[in-house]
Amino acid sequence: MITSAEKTLSEAQKAAVLDDSARILVAAGAGSGKTRLLVAYFVRALVDEGTAPERLIAVTFTRKAAAELTARIRERLEELRRPDLALALDEATVGTIHSLCAGLLREHPLEAGVDPGFSILEAEAAALVTREVRDEIWYQAV
Repeated sequence: MITSAEKTLSEAQKAAVLDDSARILVAAGAGSGKTRLLVAYFVRALVDEGTAPERLIAVTFTRKAAAELTARIRERLEELRRPDLALALDEATVGTIHSLCAGLLREHPLEAGVDPGFSILEAEAAALVTREVRDEIWYQAV
């Protein structure tokens, strides 16, 4: 079922929202309506299908996009008078590929073969480590 707020979706977007597959991939350019589609998909899964929030995952490219998506889903759930689901939305996984992977590694460090106390390097530190490793490999090679 597509609710009135989702009637602005294109036919392709409606097909994606109504897709009963376990997984969907939404790849499109800026301003194409990806967020609108994902909001409709999440709301349908939560409200119409009764999917538990912790079973939903959305991967975005930026933290800002993840925050925007979460806020818009929560807003739509409030509009539908489902504050229970709006609060439970915190159980869903909405974030960047980096945050998703870090979360999986924190939950299963031993299975992944990483130190349970690992931390993620910031970009500058990662670049420094990369240079050091590259230099060491070069030194050993010559």
